[in-house]
Amino acid sequence: MLSEQRLFVIYQCKNLGDSLLTIPLIKALLRHFENSSVLVVCKSQSIPIFDGLNDRVRVIKRPSSLGEWVSLSLNLLRSSTCTVFLPHTSMAGLVLAKLTRSRSIAPIPMTHWLMGSVDIFCPVRLTSWRHTAEVNLDMLRKIGVSIETCDKVIDPTGLLHRPLSSSLSLENARYVLVHPGSRWLFKSPRYKFWETVIERLASCGYSVVVTGESEGAEGQLCKDLGNLPSVTNLAGQTDLTGLTYTIKRAVGFIGVDTFSTHLAAGLGVPGVVLFGPTSELVWGPYGSNCKLKVITSNHSCRPCHVDGCGGGKLSECLEDLDPAQVVASFRRQIELC
Repeated sequence: MLSEQRLFVIYQCKNLGDSLLTIPLIKALLRHFENSSVLVVCKSQSIPIFDGLNDRVRVIKRPSSLGEWVSLSLNLLRSSTCTVFLPHTSMAGLVLAKLTRSRSIAPIPMTHWLMGSVDIFCPVRLTSWRHTAEVNLDMLRKIGVSIETCDKVIDPTGLLHRPLSSSLSLENARYVLVHPGSRWLFKSPRYKFWETVIERLASCGYSVVVTGESEGAEGQLCKDLGNLPSVTNLAGQTDLTGLTYTIKRAVGFIGVDTFSTHLAAGLGVPGVVLFGPTSELVWGPYGSNCKLKVITSNHSCRPCHVDGCGGGKLSECLEDLDPAQVVASFRRQIELC
């Protein structure tokens, strides 16, 4: 019986955004199974997201050697009852469940050629447009757990409880945080769009802090925007904790489909987020405390999930957005909140 479970394992080894969207699943598990604990297995960069989330949550780095896999498997075998949740398709996670004689639950059917199939999975949907956080919660719905509004929150407690590694010198500043890029540039408009947005924000009396990666095309975009008046470029200068505090202290947020947007949603920071080729129904800002408004174009082909129109890294559905309307929507959202 799941009500007798003492340990739940969540195998989440995808990206940072996927890790954040797993938090509602963890919160629902903790609420419903009061005498149980949760072990999260994730990539090393995601550990701060889960570490400190709750006293009943323990997080470890995904094993990278045979010895580490054996140690983890033996520890799970010592648990009298254990259930492994597999939020994403992972044969390694499924094998871990099978080797430790644990019950496995996944959003979709999964089969390993040698070890067999996942034990419990959700029905195949007629449409693929369902938010990732809700898909994760569906694994609990499948086993009879009632999901409540309080579960539908991205809780950044683990990040907020960590000390800052460096002073960002923004304590007394009033600024809008702009996260203009992504490692996948087809999710973002080009420089000219962001230049106009920032100029209009400046004309409204806002200073701007830019965050993002410091390398590659995203880094170049942030560097170029950092040369504009009233802009502070922090690209590459914030770890997860620093980014969390920088977003939390902002008067508003403007971004694209990326990790920072999920973080801003969880922190309850007001603002707007731009969606083009990717679906806001699947990856949009999430949570009962979310104060972000999604802005999209009316292109009939979106969302296409293609790497730019024709595969050319440039998405016309984003390029055609009006910077003036984006800033106007941002200001209205700030006033509403």
